[in-house]
Amino acid sequence: MADIRRITGVPIEAHSHGPNCLEYVRLLVEKRAADAIHLNVSFTGGVLEAKRVCAVAEAGGLIATGQSSAAELGPRNALLLHLITSERAFKGTNDSSTHHLTGDIIKEEFKTVDGTLKVPEGPGLGVEIDEEKLRKYHELYKAGVYRHEAGIGRKEMNLWY
Repeated sequence: MADIRRITGVPIEAHSHGPNCLEYVRLLVEKRAADAIHLNVSFTGGVLEAKRVCAVAEAGGLIATGQSSAAELGPRNALLLHLITSERAFKGTNDSSTHHLTGDIIKEEFKTVDGTLKVPEGPGLGVEIDEEKLRKYHELYKAGVYRHEAGIGRKEMNLWY
């Protein structure tokens, strides 16, 4: 990646992965192999480790971008929004795959303001769990309607309505 970046001048964004993300980012900085690091908190090792990665990235001149995993619900997306807004390293475009599902377990959907998801306000992460929806989806899970399977080829989208 360092050679491609140097030869072409094309900005490179590396993707965080695995339990050694901090060391990976340190190497990217040392070898000048990337301009940005794309973080997924789940792959990075949690929020505190993501914050450490952001500190190393920022010190080394990399910007950070964030992503959801296309599987988390409102509380997890709220966590990502709070992380992104609390770290100076996040200067690129971030993505969230699930913020407009109507079947989410939070009481109020996220709001988009000027093309950006608004960080929820209030106690904790700023979202409140809808106990009725949580019970509904728990019953669907117990009934075997939802099975954890790879891919998106599910015929029934029971969690989405």
